[in-house]
Amino acid sequence: MCTAIDAYYSKSSATDGCAALAAVGPVYKCNVVDAPDPSNPNALPRPLVFDVPYVNANYQVSSGIDMQATANVKLRDEVRFISRVDVIRVLRLDLVTPEGVVQKYAGTLGPYELSSGGGTPRIRGNWQNALEVGNFSLTATTYYVGSIKQVAADRITPVNGEIDLSCKNTLAPIVAGSDPANHCYIRPFIYTDLNVALRVNDDFRFFFNVQNLTNARAPLASAAYTSNPNYLSSWHYAGLVGRNFSAGASFNF
Repeated sequence: MCTAIDAYYSKSSATDGCAALAAVGPVYKCNVVDAPDPSNPNALPRPLVFDVPYVNANYQVSSGIDMQATANVKLRDEVRFISRVDVIRVLRLDLVTPEGVVQKYAGTLGPYELSSGGGTPRIRGNWQNALEVGNFSLTATTYYVGSIKQVAADRITPVNGEIDLSCKNTLAPIVAGSDPANHCYIRPFIYTDLNVALRVNDDFRFFFNVQNLTNARAPLASAAYTSNPNYLSSWHYAGLVGRNFSAGASFNF
């Protein structure tokens, strides 16, 4: 469509502009052209509506595994241990363009523009373990985000219909003469949250939380979006804030 617009505006009259637009390809033609501008009668009138051929849009193909498992074990009267694990494994996340070019996102920072550089980690999950003793509960939840390659298919120009996702196309800033492979991956990130709660009755509850108990630091993501430089807010925010505490009470009435 941009080619058609450029062709029209390359001419000095509406007649010649419409002829140039029609020459772009089959089906292209002017449909409605604006009236001359009274303030600039010699200016080229605007093409308000023009016909273009229908083109199939991009489509996306995805596949993966989403696994959940829970164990609920009664140790003795009023003592219970509950464990739950959630794991997501992205096997494939591809965008196919009308030209047949396949943009592969799984395990990379792509889609870079749509995700603000957050990317698509190939594997992530959490494991929660809780011990309940009467009205008291202690819960630890560990989160994991796998390594991410600092390349993005939507930021690489295809060559002969293929996109090279090797480390030579890393989005990380590279010092001249250094090895791109040394800056190609964002390391995995793992951290744990701790929650302590005491239920006084059905309507009243105290709680105490420690986010990022181990004070895990966010891994360096030098190719991250400019709005959150050097870290991925979607996956590593807890490591940017560090260990923090909160306490409170909840009640119903």
